[in-house]
Amino acid sequence: MNQTSTNNIPPALPPNGRADTSLLQRVKEGDQRAFEQVYYRWYKPVYGFMLKTTRSNEDAQDIAQEVFARIWKMREKIEPNGNIQALIFVIARRAAVDLYRRAGRMNAVFADERQTEDLPLSTELSPEEILEAHETQLLLQIAIDSMPARQREVFSLHYYENLSPAEIAQRLGMSYENVRKQIWNGKRQLRDVISLMIVFLMGQA
Repeated sequence: MNQTSTNNIPPALPPNGRADTSLLQRVKEGDQRAFEQVYYRWYKPVYGFMLKTTRSNEDAQDIAQEVFARIWKMREKIEPNGNIQALIFVIARRAAVDLYRRAGRMNAVFADERQTEDLPLSTELSPEEILEAHETQLLLQIAIDSMPARQREVFSLHYYENLSPAEIAQRLGMSYENVRKQIWNGKRQLRDVISLMIVFLMGQA
């Protein structure tokens, strides 16, 4: 599988520490001051990501505002220990879809995504199907980028190059069991990201 184009990957931020977990827990409990801190931490990355996607300053601002409105609305469903970056940027993509669907501009805003190497058959897909495919790749890339360096290296070799644990162990000079452990931990992180997406979809129902 090819990696997602770097133009479609949001900026990497440090994994959540104890302070972030505590902050998100307070947001979940309805603490508006904690929510403001989350807003100030994430607004610029979300805005920048959507500016690259939409190429419109006004639309990027509108979408970024909508993202945090949705997060506040679904705050009780937030998992403080989860990958909040993945959740935020998927919400951003969904908010963009809603905006452009209402305006009848789906084909225009995602025109570039039809041209990416990641989706060689994308000309046969609808804008919504293209978006869903890119969202899946985006989630995977966010999860992989947030892994510790060694785990990310092992998991990337396994996921992108389809190397077996034995082949990875030989290439990196690691024990077979250690490689298997790194792969298992990576898959667990991917499951966490998928769980966050399910929570988001339930919150939109």
